[in-house]
Amino acid sequence: MTAADLWLLLIGNPTTVTGAFRRAFYEERHLYHTITISALDSPNVQQGKTVIPGLTSARWVEERRETWGEDNPIYRARVLGEFPDQGVDTLISLSDVEEAVNRWSEGPQGDTDSYEVVLAVDVARFGSDRSVILHRQGRRVMEIRTFRNMDTMQLAGWVAAAIRECSPERVCVDEIGVGAGVVDRLKEQGFPIKGINVARRTSQETIFANVRAEGYWRLKELFTSGQIDIPNDHQLMGELAALRYSYDSQGRVLMESKDAMRQRGLPSPDKADALMLAFLESANKTRLWT
Repeated sequence: MTAADLWLLLIGNPTTVTGAFRRAFYEERHLYHTITISALDSPNVQQGKTVIPGLTSARWVEERRETWGEDNPIYRARVLGEFPDQGVDTLISLSDVEEAVNRWSEGPQGDTDSYEVVLAVDVARFGSDRSVILHRQGRRVMEIRTFRNMDTMQLAGWVAAAIRECSPERVCVDEIGVGAGVVDRLKEQGFPIKGINVARRTSQETIFANVRAEGYWRLKELFTSGQIDIPNDHQLMGELAALRYSYDSQGRVLMESKDAMRQRGLPSPDKADALMLAFLESANKTRLWT
C-alpha cells in the first residue's frame, strides 16, 4: 500500500467502537468513500416479500426489533449497519459479546469433564418476564431454558429435573420475591440450593452498591479478558449489550435498574441475570478497573 494509485477495500460489520474499520468511518473518513448498508435497504424488506432469496427479510427485521429494541447497540449494528455508541456507562461492549459467541462456535477447549458444572435460575412468576434456567460447564454456557407464566412449584420441578440431568456442583437461585418459594421447595426436597439475594451488601461494600453490581462487574471482566463463551442467542446478546452502570453517592458501582431499562423500552434482562448468577461465586476476587 505504499505505491501510487492503490485502492483499499474494507468490508465488515460495525460491531466495535475501536479499530481501523471504525476509524475509516470517523477520524479517517476523508481518506475513504464510505458506504453504509442497512437491512432496511433490502428489497425484501422494502417490498415486504422475498424478491431476492437469501437477503434479509422484513420478518427478520421485525423479530430483531421486538427482541432487541431500536435503541439497543446490537440493533444499530446488525440491522441498521451503524457503529454502536458505546458511552462511558456501557458495561459490556458489543465486540466482547460477539467474540464470546465466536469462541463458543469454535467448540470447547481441553478436557471439559474436569470443569465445574453450575446451574443458575432467575425466577419470574407471571407477566412479560421469563424464568430462566442456565447451565454452564467451566467458562462455557451449555444450555439456556426459558419459561413463561409458570408458578413457583412448576418451576421448582423443572429445576429439579435439570439437577438430575446435569449433576451440578452448585445451584444458584435468585431468591428475591417469588424466588424464595423455589428455593424453599427445592431445599425441602433435599437439593443443595444456594439462594442469592442480589440486593444485599457485598464483602466489597466500598466498591459495589450490592451483589448485583459486583456480579455484573465480574461478568464484565470475564468478557473483557475472553474467559467466557456464550451461544449465539439473540436475546442474551441483546440484553448484555444494553446493560448500563453508574455510581451512587458513595462512589460505588450501581447497575441500572430494571424499571429504568423498561423506561428505555427494553425488556427485563432475565437471561443476562441468570448468566451473572452462574458466574457470581468465582474464586477470583472482583477488581474495579476504570
